[in-house]
Amino acid sequence: MPRWTPLTLTLLVILIVFNLAQCAVLVRKAEKGTDFTVFYNTGKLLDAGAGAELYRGKDETTEWLRTIPPFGQMVIAPFGQGTIRAAALGWGVFNLVLLGATAWTLRAFMARLDSKSRAFGAVWSWSVLLLLTMAPASIQVGQFSVLFTACWVFALGLLATRFRALAGAPLAIPIAIKIYPALLLAIPLMARRPRWLVGTLVFVALWSAAPFLVYGARMPELSVSFWRNAIASGGGRVAEAQNASSPANQGLDAVALRYLTSGQPIQERFSNLPHLSVPVPTALKLINLTRVVVILVSLWVGWRFWRRGQLAPLWGQAMLMALMCAALYAILPGAKTRYAIYEFPAFWPVLVCAFAARRLNKARALWAWSAFAFVCLMLIAFTPSPLRPYGLGWFAAVALWASNCLTLWRWSRNAPMLASNSLNLPQT
Repeated sequence: MPRWTPLTLTLLVILIVFNLAQCAVLVRKAEKGTDFTVFYNTGKLLDAGAGAELYRGKDETTEWLRTIPPFGQMVIAPFGQGTIRAAALGWGVFNLVLLGATAWTLRAFMARLDSKSRAFGAVWSWSVLLLLTMAPASIQVGQFSVLFTACWVFALGLLATRFRALAGAPLAIPIAIKIYPALLLAIPLMARRPRWLVGTLVFVALWSAAPFLVYGARMPELSVSFWRNAIASGGGRVAEAQNASSPANQGLDAVALRYLTSGQPIQERFSNLPHLSVPVPTALKLINLTRVVVILVSLWVGWRFWRRGQLAPLWGQAMLMALMCAALYAILPGAKTRYAIYEFPAFWPVLVCAFAARRLNKARALWAWSAFAFVCLMLIAFTPSPLRPYGLGWFAAVALWASNCLTLWRWSRNAPMLASNSLNLPQT
């Protein structure tokens, strides 16, 4: 791996300090009310013997929905045994450890992928900086986003070892905690890896059943209540996300409703927000149609790309991971800046193309790829609050997804594959 330059090393130190500071922010916010507060309070209720009624109500401190299923609560339970401040500190430190493990796994994966430290190895330092830049929003509220992203990277890391049969274990953890990460099951499907797909499904079943060991006979009623009240109910998380008046929401549903429908309170507060007058039921159908189109296009591009990607399977699977993470964030109904780290793998093709342009002395291409990555990062992870109602983060996410689609589609048509031809990627 290439050495860190003075610039990247300075940025690394700054970002490490900034992420450490977010642990302090989490500890300070935990008592007042944040995502971790809900997880902690829910865990205390479960320890006290709560049953189906748990998911019918809201958290007393924040008045937010309880939207983490029993397995997710089991994951966070070890950090909830003491006071809420101690629990928040423990969870924050755990997230920092996850970031370190993710960076280490990336280094090992890239070294295995490209023994000459070219296509991926040369951008490892920038990948680590990108990871640390996108993590703070999740750490300061205690979300599961860092864990999910780490699991996706761990799955790739296992594929590069003799323990590849276990690659489904980390990939299954986000799926067992929330629904939408199931979209990443398309990766083993497009890579024609049925054992990986079946193994992941087996682990999803195992992780989902694991809470029986903790909550015993309450598990069936807890699971049914979770799906009925937190997900399918008219007052559940899906219905909550379909709200144009949520200024912090950067998800597809809210952004589209702001521009397609009229008479929303948010349009009264932002009179310069352009919008149509499509009926809400029709707008929701268009939104779901858009979601289907994004998924189908991603599957089509990924399926075609694998004809080239299979020549270097590890590299190909990393690119499929990038594509599907980009698609996942673009279709999320309730995406927020705290989920920005989901997009971390989606930047890999951009980083590789920027590095290729540098190696080939194409200054204009290097500037274009670098500027594109920077703008997308700023809009997705750091859109100022006054601008969030305009959905700039979501538009940047769509642009990143489209870039991934175009890049992989170009490579699938036998165009010069920067990561294989120009940079001499070994046929792993």
